[in-house]
Amino acid sequence: PVGGYGADASPTLRPPIQRLRSEPNMSVMRSLLSAGVVLSSSFTFLPAQQLVADLATGAVVASSGPRGLVDIGSCVVFAATTPDAGREPWRTDGTAAGTFRLRDLVRGAASSSPTMLGRIPGGALFSTTALATTRLYRTDGTVSGTLEVPALGIPQTLRSVVDLGTGRVLLDSMEQLYGSDLTAGGTVPLPGMFGFQLGLLVGGVAYGSCLIPGSNSTFELWRTDGTVLGSQRIGVLQSNARPGGFLAWNGRIFFIERAITRAGSVSSTDGISITRHALLPSIVTLASERLFERQGRLLFDYDGGLFESDLTQAGTQRFALPCADVRNLIEFGGRFYFRAASAAGYELWSTDGTAAGTAQVADLMPGQAGSHPEHLLATPQALWL
Repeated sequence: PVGGYGADASPTLRPPIQRLRSEPNMSVMRSLLSAGVVLSSSFTFLPAQQLVADLATGAVVASSGPRGLVDIGSCVVFAATTPDAGREPWRTDGTAAGTFRLRDLVRGAASSSPTMLGRIPGGALFSTTALATTRLYRTDGTVSGTLEVPALGIPQTLRSVVDLGTGRVLLDSMEQLYGSDLTAGGTVPLPGMFGFQLGLLVGGVAYGSCLIPGSNSTFELWRTDGTVLGSQRIGVLQSNARPGGFLAWNGRIFFIERAITRAGSVSSTDGISITRHALLPSIVTLASERLFERQGRLLFDYDGGLFESDLTQAGTQRFALPCADVRNLIEFGGRFYFRAASAAGYELWSTDGTAAGTAQVADLMPGQAGSHPEHLLATPQALWL
């Protein structure tokens, strides 16, 4: 239990809020957390945050501009700029000794301008652009393991990669989605999959949405295992609606169809067709990217409110809460936390999934201005925001 929220504890008990102390050299921490508040019942302050390494020294390049961090397990790979080598691929394990350039792919101060695409089996994939030529590289976080990937026969520029966990990956060029084992012979376009947005990965199968070619507002629900035969259009979503908040539950994939000009819905799929369980109002504000199950019911934020659903229209309702503009719903320690507005401004709120069990956690910035908590992140030890 967190901060006194035990089985017999009153839901109005509030766990302590701890503010991270301001320390010199917060560069690394600021790149990971946009704010410094941590919620926990027994949290030990981290050591003073330190700059891992000053990659760009001198007046020529004021900052190395590290971007595109990809966690590959043993280390993190990223792109950074230095005066001597330009913008090239780097890696770090969080220590100065373990932070170094992987390759100077374009010799001298010129840059290969790597774009980190994402994680792949055994490492990460990135693309480079130099002299109007685009190349693909893979890296395992070592100099010797940073190697060019032979041409895969993809004419478009890639924007992301999804590791299916089966030895195959999805390569997205926006114009076309490809399934690949990172060889030319094992790379195939997946017909009909245009503008793919991943929703959920279950057992080596990716569920998500694609745009109907020639349309910018009509989406389809797809599933794919990275092969042509294993890629299937499940169905067309409601007009101007796109899916979000995917959740695997009771053998089905649940999601929210979010629409602006018409009603949305609580929907699900068995991988073959779409079932719409209950209608939702058309949204005015942002809808949730998260869907949770609590005691056999779905819990989610939608259109600035907190909703629950038992998959029937009558059992799908908006909670009557003393706050508004509910966003960033996240689960931690058996409860749910979110940002919401009230007379105290935008502050951190918590709920046990009932209206009676919903209360403001703390007034982090007293007065009507509010602290505007954002980027809620749950770890085993604490809730960060």
